Amino acid sequence: MYRQSPRGFATTAIHQKISFDDLTITYDVDSNYSEQGFQLNKKLAELDDGKYALSFPSGLAAASALFSLLKPGDHILVCSNIYGGTDRIIREFLSEIKIENTFLSDLSDSGVVSASLKPNTKLVYFETPSNPLTRITDIEGLVNEVRKISSDIIIATDNTFLSPYFQKPLHLGVDIVLYSLTKYMNGHGDVVMGALVTNSKEYFNRLEKIQFCTGNYPSSIDCDLVFKGIKSLKVRMDRIQKSSLELAEYLENHPKIDKVLHPSLPSHPQHKLALKQSYGFSGVFVFYIKNGTLENSVKLMESVKMVIGAASLGGLETLMQIPVLTSHIMVPYEERVKMEITDNLLRVSVGLEDVEDLIDDFTQALEIIGHPGSDVSSLCCRCWDQVNQALFREHLN
Repeated sequence: MYRQSPRGFATTAIHQKISFDDLTITYDVDSNYSEQGFQLNKKLAELDDGKYALSFPSGLAAASALFSLLKPGDHILVCSNIYGGTDRIIREFLSEIKIENTFLSDLSDSGVVSASLKPNTKLVYFETPSNPLTRITDIEGLVNEVRKISSDIIIATDNTFLSPYFQKPLHLGVDIVLYSLTKYMNGHGDVVMGALVTNSKEYFNRLEKIQFCTGNYPSSIDCDLVFKGIKSLKVRMDRIQKSSLELAEYLENHPKIDKVLHPSLPSHPQHKLALKQSYGFSGVFVFYIKNGTLENSVKLMESVKMVIGAASLGGLETLMQIPVLTSHIMVPYEERVKMEITDNLLRVSVGLEDVEDLIDDFTQALEIIGHPGSDVSSLCCRCWDQVNQALFREHLN
């Protein structure tokens, strides 16, 4: 749709204008990160049709650098459906240093967005599709609405779920794109990294200074692993998209499933918008167990044999998690209820297995749920919150 490069995505991902001699993992002290990191940054910018990119040791490290563009007294407008770790930075850390926030459930509502922007608003931040509910933000509509108010507000989005293969937010007017390279971009579960991509020289210079001053750099070996993972991104995403749609369609028609949210399904409330601004869909989707309880959610997790219970996504293996017990455990209970992140919600990240095997696995697991026997039957979601938050704080201390 927005192809500007004379080469296709796969060709661009695989080939680079550097010698293979530059891809060694042995460096002298002065070039340990700079050479390998510089080449990866060039590749990341190229894939997004951007001018500049910076890589970081994690997605949250990239988010922290982005938020470091703000100062006390500034205001950030945020889509309420975002990764739990990012939510925690905004609610707990940024609030402590007097950076105000407003969370909105829908940034596609132009009237609500306009009313929520303040004279001190400096950043609008969102994910699309959102985590975990796969809600779609009208990127062009949001950009146009914000630009009516101010040209100085930074508009940033997390594009981890789709990668630059399926969505290019810079084409739609976004200033800065964030990635957890840990996920689809690397795709092999052996790296934790993040990145920021932009077309703005001003923002790049400021972010580069922040990175330099904080020493927020990834290792050269991790850069090399991401570089290699990117080469197969197109092939992996094409296969994952096909398999995830088949699995989502199967679950949507299963009598024990209440609802499936996958942007590729016509039943998704923003299916047409997703088709308009994206080129495809990833393997991440969610479903609600009918009349489900936390007990049934846990029992389903325990009953699948091939699907792995893990909080990450975008790897070779299919993963599943219960957001209220993992990614969004630290989001306040009342806020989760408002966001419809409930006990019976499960998130799936489809991998590269044969989809027939995945369907068979869910079939046998869904037969088991609903029967007594889970150890968590007496624990409500709020009780789980208290237990897990106590453990989380103990770990931090």
